[in-house]
Amino acid sequence: MNRFPLTGEEELRAADLAAALREATAWRALLFELGLAGAFQVAPTGQILEVNPAFARMLGYAAPEELQAVHADALFLDPAERRALVESLDRGGEPSPELRLRRADGATLWVVCRCRQRRGLDGETVIEGTVLDITALREGEAGLLQAGRLAAVGALAAGVAHEVNSPLAGILANLAFALEALPGLGGEDEAVGEVSAALKDARSAAERLRDIVRDLRLFARTDEGDRGPIAVGPVLEATLGLLANQLRHRARVVRVMADAPKVVATASSLGQAFLNLLLDAAQAIPEGAASQNEIRVTLGRDADGAALVEISDSGAGMSPEALAHAFDPHRPRRPGGPAGMGLPVARAVIERLGGSISVESAPGHGTTSRVRLPPAPPVAPDAPAPQPARARRRVLVVDDEPLVGKSLQRLLPEHEIRVASSAAQARAAIEADPHLDLVLCDLMMPEVSGVELFRELAARFPAVARRVVFITGGAFTPEVRAFLRAVDNPVLEKPFDLRRLRALFAGR
Repeated sequence: MNRFPLTGEEELRAADLAAALREATAWRALLFELGLAGAFQVAPTGQILEVNPAFARMLGYAAPEELQAVHADALFLDPAERRALVESLDRGGEPSPELRLRRADGATLWVVCRCRQRRGLDGETVIEGTVLDITALREGEAGLLQAGRLAAVGALAAGVAHEVNSPLAGILANLAFALEALPGLGGEDEAVGEVSAALKDARSAAERLRDIVRDLRLFARTDEGDRGPIAVGPVLEATLGLLANQLRHRARVVRVMADAPKVVATASSLGQAFLNLLLDAAQAIPEGAASQNEIRVTLGRDADGAALVEISDSGAGMSPEALAHAFDPHRPRRPGGPAGMGLPVARAVIERLGGSISVESAPGHGTTSRVRLPPAPPVAPDAPAPQPARARRRVLVVDDEPLVGKSLQRLLPEHEIRVASSAAQARAAIEADPHLDLVLCDLMMPEVSGVELFRELAARFPAVARRVVFITGGAFTPEVRAFLRAVDNPVLEKPFDLRRLRALFAGR
């Protein structure tokens, strides 16, 4: 029995307070259940008392109740971070620095947490707070950092390719000269045969180096404005060549290359997509059992005439849940496993090229990525140009690598070849003989570049400028690419294709 009965006014006030309390409780429950941020209550002993569905989802649990069987300390990857969070309670529950929590599947969850300590109605102390998932932000930052590193590596690759290709052009040209001249030198047949075999081995090694540098340059070119019809097969082969060492420790590589149409793309963008898919395939297979595993690369065309590329691996495969999120760049990853970014990156590249990508996978049955690219529009073939009779040409080679000019002098004695190792020497030679038949000019030279020299020639000797053929080891800047698109002069890449070089000399 109430010893102090309430007045009518007090009863109304009490009823209002009770209603307000029920409304506040319902509102709290709504925020707790439907909020996007994680929320939790933990006892000072580390027992998890309650979490909301959002926090359970962040940690990869199907229901909040499952977390009540987990000790809070087990969620932290680093005990020092747990201690720092507890210490923040003494500072009024200020936002924590970034924390790393352990998801149910072992992946890392990056969060920022704010919590407080209070005493409940039952007198027991509880720690409660909210958690914000910043995993996507951290992975985005990591992706930007990686993109910056790749850009730096690409620039380095272009520079290295240029520096290697200039002397390599001289080496291959001199080897070609030696192999052509050797049979006419006389001497014992056996000795000539041995020297010839040695020179052929050296040429094979140099050609292999040339192919490696060419494939490396493929990934140093990032200008999306240079799209045009390209063959898919050589890009696939170049990518496989670059990854050969990584792939051979994981699996046998089986190529099934059939006829496929050309597609509108750049070799670098297409190579980037294939590189990511092949790396994902390799990383899905553990090292040490290469003879028992297989990576199959198939090229062909589909029923609609599009280019079709399939990359299959005999790895562990993906669960239906993982497959459903295969293209999600922020999906959780296994600790210590592959980065898993191959599919999202490849899809971004392929879709920019107007194509599509799909993936099939099942646990224990590996994964197959299927890329479809629309065919390039048909291009009318050029009419074959009549081949004039071969004549002796007066040629000036402008290159800061003297070996290039000297090797061409040996290889093409039927032509009068002069060598200039700088723009200043080239100016003097052209002023002395403005009727040169051909000028081979390196694009990237110190002090005065080939582009600057060409512009000077266009102003002073326009007839000579029209007879310039640019030569390059591959270090193209965006400005140089724009320049080459604006002029009609041909470009020869080092090391030279001798058949094309001789045809050029004969036809100009």
